[in-house]
Amino acid sequence: MQLQCSYCNKMFMINKEAALAGLYSIKTEGMQHYDASCAYCQRATRIASDRMLQNYPNWEEEYETMLKEAKVFEKKQAALEKELSERKTKPKKEKKKRTRKR
Repeated sequence: MQLQCSYCNKMFMINKEAALAGLYSIKTEGMQHYDASCAYCQRATRIASDRMLQNYPNWEEEYETMLKEAKVFEKKQAALEKELSERKTKPKKEKKKRTRKR
């Protein structure tokens, strides 16, 4: 979603995950707008909930799929960390022998 900062007037984008999280917070906390921080000046720019719903009409389904993908990624990450802890040490590199003539 592309936005224009109300302070520095530069265009910036918020990614889909941030927009979905914003819609979720709007619904759960009963807010009227979402504050997106500008990538350039770091100030909060208000986005009306109507505009967010216009861009993501079926956001609840997309939010659920995003959470499912996050759970799958979390399981893979836990498996990799377990595998890494089982290794204990890193394999040592073999030193090259010098074949220098004297």
